[in-house]
Amino acid sequence: MDRPNLADAARRSVVPGEGESRTVPKVIYVGEAGDERAVDATVGESVMTTAVKNGVPGVIGECGGNASCATCHVWVREDFLPLVGTPNDTEEDLLDMGVADRREGSRLSCQIKMTEELDGLTVVVPADQY
Repeated sequence: MDRPNLADAARRSVVPGEGESRTVPKVIYVGEAGDERAVDATVGESVMTTAVKNGVPGVIGECGGNASCATCHVWVREDFLPLVGTPNDTEEDLLDMGVADRREGSRLSCQIKMTEELDGLTVVVPADQY
């Protein structure tokens, strides 16, 4: 059975502005069973804040987004890696110390700020965070 492409659906969501429409960026969180959940994001807020506000399992954000706990670790899907950039030194240290299954694309979701260009951003939440 074909699954709907949530990234395509996310890109179709628009909000009318003053005489124009703009895209409401969405983040797609992939859970431990492969289930996908697309949620509306706010430009300028972090991927972690979006997850916490929407009750996404596995993204805790104990430090409130201060890059000091690594409880918001996600794996960014490959096609979005160039758009989210690379971790800074502090994030690198936390990923090295606190993340059991670090992979290419490992990021702290508190350090990824949403933009319209990130509409459809897909991140996988590691199973050991549930």
